[in-house]
Amino acid sequence: MEIIEFDFVSSIKNNDLEETLSSGFAGDYGVSNEAFVTYRNKLLNSSFSHKEKISGYLAKAEGRCLGFIVVAFSQWDSNILGLPVGKVLWFNTLPGFKPEAGNWLLDTALDKAREWEVECLITRVDFKQTHLIHLLENNGFRLMDVSVALGVASEKIDPSLPGSGENLIRSATTEDLPLLKKIARSNFRYSHFHMDPNLSQTRSNELFACWIENDVKGRADKVLLIEDRGQVAGFVTLNIDPNSEEALGFKIGEIDLIAVSAEHQGKGLGRHLVLAGLEWLRPQVQYVEARTQLMNHSALNTFTKNQFQLLNSGIFLPSGATLHGWLNRN
Repeated sequence: MEIIEFDFVSSIKNNDLEETLSSGFAGDYGVSNEAFVTYRNKLLNSSFSHKEKISGYLAKAEGRCLGFIVVAFSQWDSNILGLPVGKVLWFNTLPGFKPEAGNWLLDTALDKAREWEVECLITRVDFKQTHLIHLLENNGFRLMDVSVALGVASEKIDPSLPGSGENLIRSATTEDLPLLKKIARSNFRYSHFHMDPNLSQTRSNELFACWIENDVKGRADKVLLIEDRGQVAGFVTLNIDPNSEEALGFKIGEIDLIAVSAEHQGKGLGRHLVLAGLEWLRPQVQYVEARTQLMNHSALNTFTKNQFQLLNSGIFLPSGATLHGWLNRN
């Protein structure tokens, strides 16, 4: 078996990744296998353009690609969490064919993470890749959360759904950041960061405060907030995937973060935020995805009440098991 390092995938066929990228794809969403592979290839390439420390490795045997892995150092997470954090951004193998390929790929990625002095290595693995979940567990990784993807086609969004009534929904500005950051610090307790006892709860809270700050300052395509009787009560962040239209023939929108402050919960404000997000996205995209944790029943109910359906795994936001591996720790 041969392990080949790569840093950019200029051609799927030339790099033998087509079979691996399409592994587990069931032809959902009306998307052809070829279009899906082209799209995943675009996402794979974009991974390399957004990280300074990133390495990809391909496993081949007898001229066939058996799988690949991409590991990166996350400076942003490291700065906030106060320790070196790495991420396995991609990990795909062909199940049932030379299972040792997964072992070799993971060992190579772990060696690179140790070279970068990573302490916490984070990955999310699609549920269809159960053999990889077991492999990670055998190498000391521990399950931190189970994320589920939901989606709705824009044409199925009912424009007659009730509006926000007396509540004001508007675009967020930098002047709103103190209140938005306060809401963010206390609303994401089901995240995989918060589920890891080795990570500081305070720093994990701050990660989401920094997240919403960056979104308001331009990382997100749109941030909307809701006021309840003149008080800022919650927010939703929205994105449009730039890679989807060329590869898939339609645009995908994303509901990223959504939160309502504790003192304003129980009033249906989360649903109004989702409706407002869908209203903003609908003229611009043909499909909207969201992702949340399986244990976050409130978020799941909010999305399903707004016509979202649970997916096997999303196109842009694949669901899966999130695991943390602590290097050089017992």
